[in-house]
Amino acid sequence: MGVLASGSENHNIMISSSTFSIGEHTITFQVRDNNSEWSSDSSSSRANLTVSGRDGGGGDSDIDVNFGIEPPTLHIGETATFRACTEMYPEPQPCVNDPDADLDFYWEIRWNDEGSWSYIGNSEIFTFNDLQEGTHTVKLSITYDGDTVNETQQMIVLPPIPQVVIDFTSGDSIKEGDILEITAQCLDNNQDEIECDYYWDIYDNDGNPDLLFRLSGSPITLTNLTNSQGSYEIVFRSQDSESGIYSSYYQAIVNVLPPNQSPTASIVISPDSLGGLTPQYYWTSVLTFSSSSNDPDGNIVAYKWYYDGVLTSEDSQFSLSFTNADIGLHQIKLEVQDNDGVWSSQTATGFKLKDNNEPTCDWYPEENNGTYLLISDCEDPDEEGFIVEYFWTAYANIDGDNVIIFNATGRNLTFTPTFSSDYVFTLVATDNGGLSSSAAGHSIDVKLDLPKNFIVSFGSKEIDVGDFFHIDFSETTGEYSYFKVKVTSPNGTTKDYQVNDISSNFTIGFNEAGTYPIDVQVVWADGTDRGLDDFYGPTVTVGSKAESSTGDSNESVDLAEESDDLPSLSLLFSTLTLSLIAVSRRQR
Repeated sequence: MGVLASGSENHNIMISSSTFSIGEHTITFQVRDNNSEWSSDSSSSRANLTVSGRDGGGGDSDIDVNFGIEPPTLHIGETATFRACTEMYPEPQPCVNDPDADLDFYWEIRWNDEGSWSYIGNSEIFTFNDLQEGTHTVKLSITYDGDTVNETQQMIVLPPIPQVVIDFTSGDSIKEGDILEITAQCLDNNQDEIECDYYWDIYDNDGNPDLLFRLSGSPITLTNLTNSQGSYEIVFRSQDSESGIYSSYYQAIVNVLPPNQSPTASIVISPDSLGGLTPQYYWTSVLTFSSSSNDPDGNIVAYKWYYDGVLTSEDSQFSLSFTNADIGLHQIKLEVQDNDGVWSSQTATGFKLKDNNEPTCDWYPEENNGTYLLISDCEDPDEEGFIVEYFWTAYANIDGDNVIIFNATGRNLTFTPTFSSDYVFTLVATDNGGLSSSAAGHSIDVKLDLPKNFIVSFGSKEIDVGDFFHIDFSETTGEYSYFKVKVTSPNGTTKDYQVNDISSNFTIGFNEAGTYPIDVQVVWADGTDRGLDDFYGPTVTVGSKAESSTGDSNESVDLAEESDDLPSLSLLFSTLTLSLIAVSRRQR
């Protein structure tokens, strides 16, 4: 005598006949209400069960067909385990006395005890989940030593246990005073939606939970829950409206946070304004409007910008360009929305677009001992305007052409001429609105009467292969036409260079070890030949490097600055370089 099954839900039970001994048995069923009162034990709550021997399917065979189904009652979507003989649980129940016997198993099922038998397996233990709803008979046939015996049991397959999916339409963390809405959906084992009833229990989640209230249906809307901050536990399940099968219990936690605080909209305009109580900008400017808004208890999720009352953008920032027709006062407004759906009040700021007049510019020179100071005289006619850049361009008349010799920036310019020419200087000023003045240009006619003094300085005369030898002509005074440089290679070949520009050092690269005599001469503009006073003859010693064992003697000339007024030098450089390469090849 004992309890066969118990539970708190509507249920059916199924127990294998092997659980009972042969003979008469009485099955009693009782239920208990919520007051812990049990139903009476009467004839209506009893049933008699007679367990007899086998039906003779095996005759006097030595085979005992021991098998079980776990669980004997299950739901569609669940898996049944079929066990026999030594695979019985919790204890093996051998079907023959020979532990080494070779048994054949053949499992069949008759769905709803109708129609023919269907094969489901041939192992001592296996699982099966392709089940149908209903009460079915399972038959196991065991063959041993030419003898076959079978037994049957019933199994019950109930409708599927519904699954519940919920959706917090307001999120599982909400602000005090907000409305919490929960929507539920019921699914069968194939994830198809089915009709269900829903039951909800709401507890406080403070470590000692108390049932606050009970709800049913879907969706449910909670307003009183959100009037108090804290954490709440929601326990829920569903019941299939057709089969009456309950789902498992599900649990969710809802946190009620302090009341929502509204966001604050804030506007940033770039670039910086020209000044004034009302920000001022030139109409030629492109203005970028950015949000620096804040939500103290969340984040900003949406924006609405209004330009002169018209919704213009819904991005966090945007830009506007204008025409001269837009000169005047304008207004920009911004409102933002937080992640709780609350919009801020509108923040507005005005700005003024102004016309921009180009600056005026001129300059005048002052000379002191051959050095010229060019002094700018520029101004911006706009009240809020100012000059932000000065740009000078210097030209020299070389061989009848005005050639740019340099550019410079800065309010004033200092210039020391090194040769006679009719120089032209232009100055352009740019204001803070991006407008530039017309170029102010004047000429300075310079006639130099400097003594002829040929002064040349050299870099190190002992260098490594691949390094450069530097020649500096900058201290030479007097009117010259050009300088001549001749390099004699260790193999006796020579290369000639002509240098016209002395604003930077003249350099020669050496890619082969050896001793290189160098002749440096000046050619004066008036044709004067002063003999050795116009000559230098340094010798450069180039060391050897293991990685330079190729014998390549290609020499390169590297001018630090190339000017448009020296086309002959560029051409000469290209010609000489190609010639040197050709010589180098002939030497190999």
